[in-house]
Amino acid sequence: MAEIICYGGVNEIGGNRILLRDSGTEVFLDFGRNFSRERMYYDPPYLEARCTEHLLGLGILPDIPGIYRGIDSGDGGMPAGVLITHPHTDHYDYIRFLREEIPIHCGEITREIITARECAGGKWPSKEYYICNLTKTEGYREFRKFETFTGNGRGNAGGIRYRAHEVDHSTYGAYGFILETGDGVIAYTGDLRLHGKRSGLTRGFIDALKKEDVELLIIEGTNIDSHRIATEDEVRMKIREIVNATGGMVLCGFSLLDFERFLSFYEAAKEAGRKFVISMKQAYILSRIYACLSLPSPADENIYILAKEKKRGDTWEEVVMSIPGVNLITAEEISTRQEGVLMVAGFYDFNELITIKPVPGSVYILAQSEPFNEEMEIDHEKMKNWLDLYGLPMYTIHASGHASPHELKSIISGVNPGRVLFIHTERPHLYQRFISDLGIESIIPVEGQPVSIRRGSR
Repeated sequence: MAEIICYGGVNEIGGNRILLRDSGTEVFLDFGRNFSRERMYYDPPYLEARCTEHLLGLGILPDIPGIYRGIDSGDGGMPAGVLITHPHTDHYDYIRFLREEIPIHCGEITREIITARECAGGKWPSKEYYICNLTKTEGYREFRKFETFTGNGRGNAGGIRYRAHEVDHSTYGAYGFILETGDGVIAYTGDLRLHGKRSGLTRGFIDALKKEDVELLIIEGTNIDSHRIATEDEVRMKIREIVNATGGMVLCGFSLLDFERFLSFYEAAKEAGRKFVISMKQAYILSRIYACLSLPSPADENIYILAKEKKRGDTWEEVVMSIPGVNLITAEEISTRQEGVLMVAGFYDFNELITIKPVPGSVYILAQSEPFNEEMEIDHEKMKNWLDLYGLPMYTIHASGHASPHELKSIISGVNPGRVLFIHTERPHLYQRFISDLGIESIIPVEGQPVSIRRGSR
C-alpha cells in the first residue's frame, strides 16, 4: 500500500519534507529548511544549530533512522532519493544532513541555482554539511549526488517513476511532479502560480494532470487566506512609471532568485538610460544560469556590479571579477552619478547609503513580500529608519509567487483528484471549507502520521 507522511509544511508555510512509501521504497518530495521552527530556539548568528543532532533533538528534523550522515543507521532503510521542486531553501536546504548516497533528483537549473547559492555564502556553519564548495586550492566540488533533468523530464527513484513539469513561480527551476505508485498516480505541485509571465508552464502542468486519473493531489496553500491581486505585467509597468518619474537615485529590493523581477528592473533601467547596479552575489548566480535562460550576462553593458570594500574577496567574488568585460562600480562612484543609476539594495546593503548619500528626490522600491513574521517585521522597521534618515519614500510593488485562492481552487477543480492533501499553508481548515463545494475528499495532514494514497481509505 502506498502512503504519504508529512514532516513539514503542516499548519505552517515552508519546510516541506514529504515521505512517499510504496512497496518497500521510500522517496522524499522536497527536504526543506524549517525557518519558523528554527526561530523558536535559535537567533543567528549568536545561537544557531551546528549539527544534525541539534535539529533532531528539537524535533525540527524527523527522527527517521538510517537517513542522516554521520549518525548510526539503526534499523531503518535508506530513501531511494529526494525529488526537489525548486531552489528555495524551505524546499531543499536540509538535504545537507542526508547520507551522501541518497541521490537528489531535480532540474538542471534547480541544481545550478542551489549550488551557486551554496558557493556564494549560503553554507551551513559546519563544513561537513556543505552541499558543495568553491576554493582557490581545490576548485569546485560537489558533496551531493545530483540526478538532473531538463525541461519536462522523466526519472526513476528506486522504482518509483516520475515526470517533472515546469511551473511558474518566483524563481526559475520550479517543477511539479507526477508520480506513479502501486495504488495510483500522485501529483505534487510544489509552489506555483497562474498570474506570472510564465503562467503557461503552470497551465501545461494542469493540462497534463487532467489526462491522468490522479488519486492524490498534494497542493500548496500559501495564499489561501489572503492575496494581493497583481500580475507580473502590472509590476513591470508600475516599476517603469516610478523609475521614469524619479529625478534622483532609484534603489530597489527584491528576492535574490526572482529573475522575472530582475528583468523588470533591468528593462526599466535600460529604458530610462540608467545603469542597473546589482550585488556581487546576484552577479555570481546570474553567471551560472544566464546562458540557458536568455537572461542578460553579468558583463552586459547596462549592468554594473557593486564592489564593496573588503580586505580579501571570496573565491566566488573573484570569479565574478574575472568575467571578461564585467563592469564594477564602487559606492563612491555611485554617489557622483546617482541620476544615472538604478541600484539593487537589500536591507543588508544599507551601509552603502552612508557613502552614497542619496540626493533629494531619490526613492526606494520594495518589490517583494511584506513582512509576515516578527523577525521580518523588525528588519522592516529598521529599513524604514534608514529610508527616513535619507529622505527616501518607499513604493511597495509585488506580485506573489504563489497561487491565489481562486487559482488554487481552479487547479483542484480542473485536476479533479480522488483526494486532495493540503501542504505549505497556515490555514488548512479555511482551505478545506473554501473548496468543500467541489465534492472532493480533502485531507489536513498530521505531522508524522501516514495518509493512504487510495481514495476512501484512511
